[in-house]
Amino acid sequence: MSDFAFRTSICSVIFVDIVDYSKAAVDRQVSMKAVLNDAILAGLANAPEDERIVLDSGDGAAICFFGDPEDALFAATSITGELRGKLRLRTGINLGPVKIVTDLNGNRNVIGDAINVAQRIMSFAGEDELLISRPYFEVVSCLRDDNTFAFQPLGTRKDKHIREHEVYSVAPKAGPSLRLEEPVDADASDILPPPLLEGQTQLSDAFVEKCRVHLSKSVGPLSGLLVKKAREGALSEEKFVKGLADKIASPQERHAFLAAVNSVVVVPEAEIFELHQREDGEPQHVDVQHGAVDEAVKKRATQLLALTMGPIASSVVNRAAKNADNVETFIAQVSGQIADTPERDGFIDAMKRRKS
Repeated sequence: MSDFAFRTSICSVIFVDIVDYSKAAVDRQVSMKAVLNDAILAGLANAPEDERIVLDSGDGAAICFFGDPEDALFAATSITGELRGKLRLRTGINLGPVKIVTDLNGNRNVIGDAINVAQRIMSFAGEDELLISRPYFEVVSCLRDDNTFAFQPLGTRKDKHIREHEVYSVAPKAGPSLRLEEPVDADASDILPPPLLEGQTQLSDAFVEKCRVHLSKSVGPLSGLLVKKAREGALSEEKFVKGLADKIASPQERHAFLAAVNSVVVVPEAEIFELHQREDGEPQHVDVQHGAVDEAVKKRATQLLALTMGPIASSVVNRAAKNADNVETFIAQVSGQIADTPERDGFIDAMKRRKS
């Protein structure tokens, strides 16, 4: 966990709250917190201690995961499933930037937008309801292709600061026996090959690492998880590479990935046409007062923001572009999501600076 200290990190946050906790007598509050704490400890049994931090919020808790984003979803469903009928809970999950700091008592604490938004998402939930934010949904939905969970879009909600949040409800399909998977580091040394199934082709570790390195240029630290999952089900090198390429939203970046790994995957003619029609270079100048938030501006913002926020950068940029009527407002909205002041100032400066 020391590697995460003193720098901006992306983490998944569960925020859980006991309904009507403040209305209960003190003895009852103590009892409810004890029940919640026991369920949280049980739900975190398989999550490494050095990849999580649990914060007491008085009437609930905030649980921060710095490893596999899916750990948060499995832990949340385990906790809420265990307490159904025992405590009435509201639960929210978010993915975003945080910093680890030391509080007045010398204990580790977590601050940042990920915590704040997780609490907002939780506040939108009804009794015994689990909601997740759009950034978390975009990441966890691309990691999980099975039918373990049902995600239902609920539209946009506004918090007390008039900030809009897209939310999704979550319902487990596999019953209460869900468990955390063994956490996986993004390092290729931990992406172990699974046992071969009938008809599968053995992929060399060198080729898998090559794919991970080039994939990381588009999806950031999630590349290790995506490679591991694609390797588990791939029956051939072509299907393995195609599964990874499908996780890259940008046609240009997807084409670059396929070319870099010398893939035999066929690129559709329509996509090749789009690649040649769109300009790859950065804009010569951004008119922040009157310019429209076009694709070139969004691309530049995503590239810069990814250095701080990783894979959720595109989600932040697209949401800001939808709500902004000019580039100046767009830059202000995007930069407002960066917790670190020097990084925020650097982003603003880079967005407004002429290309050298």
